[in-house]
Amino acid sequence: DDVDEGKPSPAAYSHALTALGVSADAATAVEDNVDGVASACAAGIRCFALPNDNTSDHDFSSAAGVLGALSVEALA
Repeated sequence: DDVDEGKPSPAAYSHALTALGVSADAATAVEDNVDGVASACAAGIRCFALPNDNTSDHDFSSAAGVLGALSVEALA
């Protein structure tokens, strides 16, 4: 509700970074769809894909990596 543009626009991520006072270099995102990955990447944030049953066949090549499960070790 704080931004007018939805994903794949980077507006939501850019707004969150500003609101939190965090640089894009210090942030990591996890998204389950291509538009989410595109949004995070466009904001300069390293983004990992975590596909779900509906997006497992999507092209996540722009993500920093594709995760099979969410764990701290996977994001290192």
